[in-house]
Amino acid sequence: SLENLTENNNIAVAVYDSDKAAGYQILGTVISKEVEAVLDGYAPTVEKPESPFPQEEFKLKIKVNEVLELHGGFHSDKNIL
Repeated sequence: SLENLTENNNIAVAVYDSDKAAGYQILGTVISKEVEAVLDGYAPTVEKPESPFPQEEFKLKIKVNEVLELHGGFHSDKNIL
């Protein structure tokens, strides 16, 4: 969650193609975050939100530190960059 990033800015993103049983794991550090959009139609007087604030969509800028191959079976954690 975005709240977690305030305490730890490390991030991992996995991209996996199940048909090929292969993909990549991208390890990096969040270096900036910007609000891209605010939930349209938020009505705090009508809805009972989980939070007193409307939902926001963020764009994260990530410095890529490592890219690892990802497979359905055994694989190494060797950086391919």
